[in-house]
Amino acid sequence: MQNLSYIKTKLAKASPSLMDAVIICALSRHSTLEDAKEVEEFFSVNPVPSSARKISQTVEGIRTNGAMLDRVKGSKLVDPSLWE
Repeated sequence: MQNLSYIKTKLAKASPSLMDAVIICALSRHSTLEDAKEVEEFFSVNPVPSSARKISQTVEGIRTNGAMLDRVKGSKLVDPSLWE
């Protein structure tokens, strides 16, 4: 979210749910445990107090997806012969 300060300014008087929607949209492509850590670090340096709960929930979802992705990578599902 390179333009976070600009977005915060534009949404300063809007409903907090709009900022939540922007955050969800911006983070939707993240799906690894490394991404979750990166997102947490970003928002610890660039806090958005009104969206703290939504950020926390989104990071939890990213972690869940990352853990599932790691399990799939370590399973037989990655073997091409399984799909023949």
